[in-house]
Amino acid sequence: MPERELIGPLDRILPAFVDDLRATFESELVGVYLCGSAVMGGFDPALSDLDVVVVIERSVDDVDFDVFAGLVDRLKAREPEWADRLDVVFVGRATLADFRSGGPLLDTSHELPLRRIPDAWQWLETWFLMRAADRPIVGPPASSLVPPISTREFLAEVVAGIDGFIAFVRDDTPTGTVAYRMLTLCRLLRSLESGEVCTKQEGADWAIERYPQWSPLVRAAWQVRATNGARGFTPAERADVPAFLELMGAEIHRAAESTPP
Repeated sequence: MPERELIGPLDRILPAFVDDLRATFESELVGVYLCGSAVMGGFDPALSDLDVVVVIERSVDDVDFDVFAGLVDRLKAREPEWADRLDVVFVGRATLADFRSGGPLLDTSHELPLRRIPDAWQWLETWFLMRAADRPIVGPPASSLVPPISTREFLAEVVAGIDGFIAFVRDDTPTGTVAYRMLTLCRLLRSLESGEVCTKQEGADWAIERYPQWSPLVRAAWQVRATNGARGFTPAERADVPAFLELMGAEIHRAAESTPP
């Protein structure tokens, strides 16, 4: 394990996962990389996801799917409280090195089961965050495996899917998901304005100052998120969400169009 200390309970979860990976892949295990809030900041053991990228020597298509499924199932069995908060990606070294040309990967995200993704280009956001974090649990620096990706390219990729991201929240969506996506929009807009990726907390604080008329709703979203839904939106707050989403969507597109390539 690395010299840098891991945040609890990751200091318990990751060593056991790495041991299983080593026993499974032996010398073909290239590296294991921690991403997300555990690296960027804002990690909450009760709420945050476990974001990990596992790189192996061969293409994932050259390894039986059940091998990867077994790793995920054993991880869930060891850590049942994290079973619906896993974001684990498995990818081959050559695929990662040339991800813009496509190639397969395997992914399990939140409550979604492990699945094959045919085009690694679609995971540009993950590769960017992996490279930016550069937090190997084992293996070489992430920057030696992932080709350079500019912050602008990363943000442009996020913006490309923002309308669908917002449309999902307009439906009858669980309260916690609404809060999560509202805060993600604040984070994205601040990142576009500053040119630097920020945390959800930084995005929320920025939005509260930038849009004072919406500050009570943003604070409510943060409280909903922080209490894991124990504090829900009031009917009046929930009724205001669509207008806030419309504003954020318009502002994000405006910021993206006004930003030099």
